[in-house]
Amino acid sequence: VLSFAITAGISFLAQTLLRRRPSGQRQSQTTVSRELAQPDSLPVVRHLYGSRLTEGTPWPQHNSADNVLYQALLLNSRPSDGGDLVVRVDQETLTLSGDPFNLAGPGAVPVGGSKLEGKFRIWIGLGDQTGPPAAFVSEQGAVFSASDKWTGLTMAFVTFDGKPISSWGERYDSSPPRVEIRMRWSKVWDPRSNSQAADDPSTWAWSANAGLIALDAELQNPKEPRPLRTVDLPAFRNLANIADERVPLQAGGDEARYEAHHQMVYRDVPLHALIAPLYTAQAAFRTDIGGLRSVAPGAYEAPFLTLTDFEGDRITFDTLQQSRNSANLILTTFANADNLDEDAGLEEYQIPGALNADNGERKVVTLNLEAVTSPTQAMRLTKIEAFDVRREMSITFTGGPECFELVHGSP
Repeated sequence: VLSFAITAGISFLAQTLLRRRPSGQRQSQTTVSRELAQPDSLPVVRHLYGSRLTEGTPWPQHNSADNVLYQALLLNSRPSDGGDLVVRVDQETLTLSGDPFNLAGPGAVPVGGSKLEGKFRIWIGLGDQTGPPAAFVSEQGAVFSASDKWTGLTMAFVTFDGKPISSWGERYDSSPPRVEIRMRWSKVWDPRSNSQAADDPSTWAWSANAGLIALDAELQNPKEPRPLRTVDLPAFRNLANIADERVPLQAGGDEARYEAHHQMVYRDVPLHALIAPLYTAQAAFRTDIGGLRSVAPGAYEAPFLTLTDFEGDRITFDTLQQSRNSANLILTTFANADNLDEDAGLEEYQIPGALNADNGERKVVTLNLEAVTSPTQAMRLTKIEAFDVRREMSITFTGGPECFELVHGSP
């Protein structure tokens, strides 16, 4: 009985702390993309989820003798879906003619009055390619070989015609030109589907479901991938079901409750910090139960147990921080899909009654939703944060045998 009393107190404390969002300065996804655009002989591994704008790493690039720049750009360190393609060069969104996914063909080129007409070509390999575009091999075979497969990686292959060199600055705003691509990225496994197998990526499908993406990141990350047997699949199925729920919008229509659109760049950063935005995007938190990686979802769950009796004379509630030290205003940032994933912010949100309770003293906390691209999803998450931010407390009591089924994360 004493053991359970200690466990209950620590478990509730840990649950509350884990609901807190990661603190400290974080790089925006826009900044991360620009850093990835720097040439690198050994590009960092990155996994892109959902559909968001990114820049590729030149790997390699070559200036030909006749002033044509050839670039092979690493976009995603795994295969991609390729749907809903958007290509921007120096912040100009291009209208393309041709098939960029046919590496044996002439590629896709800009049309519609772009200043890049006749000067730019693009091909995209979705991971099933067995070499670079045929044009790269025929035109620059000394640099790009047919044996350079890049199989299993999502690559963009682009050329920029620099002739005449005197007009380069008029045609291109940067050197080399800045190429940004948005499309449907990684395919993920859905454990709810009978047609998909965890060990057969060819059966997986693209999804922006935040629950499925969090599960994929746990299983497929290159830093600390978890064996499937160590994952609480029922909890993640529930997480995915909640993320799929349709939420009506005041402007009309509806949207999925929780989507995630994110790029995981596996630099020398702890995995928990890299993966945190995927859980923050759905107001969920990771936990471990009996050696299994589990999750508590960002949704109401019916109480698991109604306590009708306990040992001793009282239940103790302890506030983890004094109310006067808690925030009363929330400043939320996210990546706005309506503006091609540029960093954006919501209006400052005042926690109901908190500012008056603090005698008008402003205390602001920032909620970084770097995997969220919907402003309405960001609004919902801000309200959840407002509910959580001033209610951090632990509970300690001594229960009987009926409490043995309680675990970390039980509602």
